[in-house]
Amino acid sequence: MSCTWERGRCGRCAGPVPWPPKPRGTGSSAVRPLRQGFVTNALNPKAPITFLSLLPQFVPAGSPALPRTLLLALIVVVLALLWFPAVALLVDRLGRWLREPRAARAVEGVTGAALTLLGVLLLLEPLRAA
Repeated sequence: MSCTWERGRCGRCAGPVPWPPKPRGTGSSAVRPLRQGFVTNALNPKAPITFLSLLPQFVPAGSPALPRTLLLALIVVVLALLWFPAVALLVDRLGRWLREPRAARAVEGVTGAALTLLGVLLLLEPLRAA
């Protein structure tokens, strides 16, 4: 947001963003982002609240809760281990494609047309209701 403001104000941020970003310092490795992601997830209050509110519904009455809850949690972890790398690969591939000027213009054109159509439909809605 501030870069957009600065670009409009004085043009300092104009130009393409370098990709891939340059690592900070010489000792960067894959461990630091993984640790940061784990800590962020572990300290996120949404995950335990979601588990505490949703998983008990799937434990049959009268059966031991711990084994079933652990099984359900294991299923969630396995799905996350499959889903998030797939999303990361998709974003990487799409990111390379979207950085091409032709693709960026196409996305902006389609988005602009969709928003214009939505605006026209909203303007015409009172006329259709009458």
